[in-house]
Amino acid sequence: MKRIVGYALFFVLGVFCTYPYNAYWDAREHAALDISSISEVLVYQSLLMETYTKHCDIEGYDRWRDFFESSIETYNFRLDRGESFPFVDSPMYFDEHRKRSENYSNALIDFDENVENCQQEFNK
Repeated sequence: MKRIVGYALFFVLGVFCTYPYNAYWDAREHAALDISSISEVLVYQSLLMETYTKHCDIEGYDRWRDFFESSIETYNFRLDRGESFPFVDSPMYFDEHRKRSENYSNALIDFDENVENCQQEFNK
């Protein structure tokens, strides 16, 4: 009887220990996919913004600027949350994405300057 209870207890503890472990890996995978997908969105949005500034499409730029800025903020938020998770075993992953985030923020400043120049030329 003791042996059966021991096996049952071992089984129950195994189930309870396996569930958090699987949840941990699911959370890790979800966070990495989330950061990567936001990064891909930012690539496409930055190309769109660059096209608008090259062609001096001020109306299109104004329409997409807020989306681009909020995507950068979401990206930074996800990076902050991702670094605070206990699964971080590759700080280089986050360093790379931090550099990308800085590049997107700097690109937004450059886009604003280009649109400002377009507006000044248009108003002459």
